Amino acid sequence: MSEKQVLMRFNPNESRKLDDIIRGSYDDFVHAKRRNLFAVSMLILFFIFEDLPLVDVRLWGVNLPQIDIIHLLIVLDIVCLYFSTTYLIYAYSGYRNAKLQWRELLNNAMRIGGNKHRWSIEVKNFISTTRYYCWLFLNYIFPFLLGVLSTMCGFYKIVF
Repeated sequence: MSEKQVLMRFNPNESRKLDDIIRGSYDDFVHAKRRNLFAVSMLILFFIFEDLPLVDVRLWGVNLPQIDIIHLLIVLDIVCLYFSTTYLIYAYSGYRNAKLQWRELLNNAMRIGGNKHRWSIEVKNFISTTRYYCWLFLNYIFPFLLGVLSTMCGFYKIVF
């Protein structure tokens, strides 16, 4: 192949197979862990960035004394660390499986070579690749990073 030739992948069913990868990765158990991790992380970040006054808390008809924000952050940090760890453990198999299926999809695609770019094919490849990596980041990587970040911010607020 000469230097002027362009090589690209072509799979007419790539978008449908990517849909199957995305749909096949959703597990209700992992979804619940991700939801809980988001909720606790947002609570920690809310309490860190908002200066809330100490208030009396009434829980199931029982009056609790004023809760210090530091003690609340300690409890939330422990819970967030738990959800981050369990999410990492349970979501890793889905992440690994999605990566393997994507690699298999790319390896099974035809290779087309030519003297000029075929923009209609390259745009579809770009859209599929971008969609896959955005989904991978938002579905697997971002929740874990948010949990770690909020735990670290909570720990920083506790210590300093």
